[in-house]
Amino acid sequence: MEIESDILFKSKLLEDHMIAHFNKQLKVNDMTASQMRILVFLMEIKKGTTTPQKEIQDYFGLKHPTVIGLLKRMEEKGLVTVTIDEKDKRQRNVNIMPKAFEQKEMMKKHKICLEEKIYKGFDKDEIIELGRLLDKLIINFLE
Repeated sequence: MEIESDILFKSKLLEDHMIAHFNKQLKVNDMTASQMRILVFLMEIKKGTTTPQKEIQDYFGLKHPTVIGLLKRMEEKGLVTVTIDEKDKRQRNVNIMPKAFEQKEMMKKHKICLEEKIYKGFDKDEIIELGRLLDKLIINFLE
């Protein structure tokens, strides 16, 4: 169906533009959008607790090698540490380092800037409707 392929194309185009915009903003802080998403997950959802790497993979739907690479670069930047679990040697645990928390305010500013760009020209009702429709799309893929 023509409209379906149009939506798929537009959603991918939007994602690509948003990530490129975010990466451009974050470059001055030596960070990528993917690294920031992981830090936000670790800080706000996991509340800074020790987090199994598998939870990061599952939450973001990423493959093991992708997460390994992201965490390795984040570890080199002093944002996280990755250790082998003492009870289960197959599991790797991720901990946030203090340097990551120092980035929190910067990440918040970049997020606000991106949201302003996304919502430009939308009224409050349209923003609420957009959120509702996006939630509906996400649910479709979780089933």
